[in-house]
Amino acid sequence: MIWYPSKGRVVYNPDGWIVLEVSNSICEYYRRWAEKLTWTKITGSLHESHVSILNGKFTDKRNHRNWQKFHNKIVDFEYSNCIEFEKQQGSSQVYYWIPVKCPFLTKIRESLDLDPYPFWPYHLTVGCHNLAAGKSDKFKKIFEKS
Repeated sequence: MIWYPSKGRVVYNPDGWIVLEVSNSICEYYRRWAEKLTWTKITGSLHESHVSILNGKFTDKRNHRNWQKFHNKIVDFEYSNCIEFEKQQGSSQVYYWIPVKCPFLTKIRESLDLDPYPFWPYHLTVGCHNLAAGKSDKFKKIFEKS
């Protein structure tokens, strides 16, 4: 596994999410590779490329004294060259992502009195596709065995 350096910007969103905004070209590049490897069209994320630091749907910290403490800060991070994927349980959706390393993200979470690591490890979402709509029987067989 190779790790590539990059930079992102910390953004505190009004809906309670905190994300590290990154270049869209990273996810676009890996989405094209995932499509070539799976012989299927992969839909990108609904949002711009980002690493989720805090999911506002589950935890609301907007009233915390340190909310927006690091807003707009430019942060170094590393991303992997390995595309990971998983079929969502009880669904035909397959999600693709690349792992991310960034010690500063744990500092942001700790400043809000949160566990330093989120439930899902830090990652960049590459996209997803529906197995039922895919054309690749070869790829579908991977998930039939699991």
